[in-house]
Amino acid sequence: MNSHELIEGACLLFAVLFLIMLFCFLIINIVSIYKKRKKEQKFRMNIIFIVIILFLLSLNFGSIYWTQFNQEEPNGFTAFQAMEEVESIIKDNSSIKYLVQVRSGEGFEEGYSQNWIFEFKHQTISINYNGTYNISDYESHFPVDHEITNWTIDSDEAFRTMEDKHLRKHLLYPHDPEMVLSYNSNIKAPVWQNSYWVPYGIDYYHVNAQTGEIYDDR
Repeated sequence: MNSHELIEGACLLFAVLFLIMLFCFLIINIVSIYKKRKKEQKFRMNIIFIVIILFLLSLNFGSIYWTQFNQEEPNGFTAFQAMEEVESIIKDNSSIKYLVQVRSGEGFEEGYSQNWIFEFKHQTISINYNGTYNISDYESHFPVDHEITNWTIDSDEAFRTMEDKHLRKHLLYPHDPEMVLSYNSNIKAPVWQNSYWVPYGIDYYHVNAQTGEIYDDR
């Protein structure tokens, strides 16, 4: 259990204890009201008021529990996470250099993928979520001056940026199940690209991997 899970568990425990204390207060208040034989209307209003508070608090804590403990784990890893593994693979191999493209492979979903492909100038590394990888010789057509450097926007963040803008323009049109990171000579920076099917054809979105700025059809 990690520290995040411990914090969530402590918050849930606090919420449960708070509800128990509130319930005890309800019982004590009812008994006190009954013993003092206050007017029936005031007694009823107090009961309704406390029950409403309990109901609203239960909804609130219930939603917190549902959000924190029922989120599905991502199905795969992000490009940054994959890159960390790639860096450990190539650290002792000086011939693998000049990263010119990164693209998602099988099982891509919302910025996560079961497989990422890193294309260098003379080699390609395909790395899987389970840690297995394959290195193959490949002569890239990208020039060396299109090397991808200083990228700070991960694939999941870029995907959310594209998805937000796409959904504001169109609804219920799926995206291309692939994301690609490469150098864009117009923007002069590494850029994430994804495409969406729309009524008039395909919408392309590009997210600057250094600044997070989004562009349409460039």
